[in-house]
Amino acid sequence: RGPFAFWRHEHRFEPVGTGRTRITETIEYRPPLGILGRIADVLFLRRMLERAFAFREPAIRAALSPTPAR
Repeated sequence: RGPFAFWRHEHRFEPVGTGRTRITETIEYRPPLGILGRIADVLFLRRMLERAFAFREPAIRAALSPTPAR
């Protein structure tokens, strides 16, 4: 459910060395409202999503990083 006609959001976790993991997020979506939604996607929606997920990257990195020992 949500504002999109179609939305799929996947997380893939891949080991890339000792104690390291690569996280890949894949998003597939189709905006609602037919041609109007496609125009909105080109004008601003795609950039808005890119900014939102770029903002998430450091937060996810911090949340999943090991806590330094005290």
